[in-house]
Amino acid sequence: MTIHGILGFARWPGDPHQIRLCVVGHTRYGHALPPGDRNHRHRVTVHHGLPADSRGCEAIYLGDLPRRQWEALRRRIAGRPVLTIGDRPEACYRGDMFCLDPPPGGGTGFDVNLPSLARSGVRVHPGVLDLARHQVRSP
Repeated sequence: MTIHGILGFARWPGDPHQIRLCVVGHTRYGHALPPGDRNHRHRVTVHHGLPADSRGCEAIYLGDLPRRQWEALRRRIAGRPVLTIGDRPEACYRGDMFCLDPPPGGGTGFDVNLPSLARSGVRVHPGVLDLARHQVRSP
């Protein structure tokens, strides 16, 4: 799955061995994420919803969320190494780092917002960035 693939090639400060992926809002693929999985570097656990302080999430998969709630979440994670993956291509324009964008006819695709990723403190292998179809810039 694309989400686990991105997480597998990400590096957080302190290099945690367990990554908590929080699924927030109505998502297209959240139901298909296994509750626990292991990629080549991390153990990934999936949690639906967001902890009260959001400090327990190294990554957040965002679905449809009212703009006001998204902005509040963005303020809560500002300055922290949290990787964000949006459920729709337009999510990169609002500031998410990765945005799922399946090509017509099916398959896997995603875009990346390089400025948002650079500000996060999370590092992603350049090969993953090369797989992105577009290099989206924040407005």
